[in-house]
Amino acid sequence: MNTEQHFKLIDGTFTAADAQLVIQRMYNEKIQFHNRMLLKIRENNAGDIQATERKIAELEETSKQVSKFLKDNLEQRVEVKGALVLSVINKG
Repeated sequence: MNTEQHFKLIDGTFTAADAQLVIQRMYNEKIQFHNRMLLKIRENNAGDIQATERKIAELEETSKQVSKFLKDNLEQRVEVKGALVLSVINKG
């Protein structure tokens, strides 16, 4: 049984502005997902609030770094490549 699959998520050349739109939307979705998870954790008093808060902060910081890089290169075209790797994790 194959326990790992690789998928192409994004592979192309974009204006920096278009790359900014695509990438920021992905980061925003991930941040919103973790914010919803944080709300569920707080409502149910179950889960690791600090780990989720750290993940949100990490995503926000990376998003800022990406945004700065693209703004610094606004007049350029940029190549964007990203992969998605899914692995089955066997429990005990």
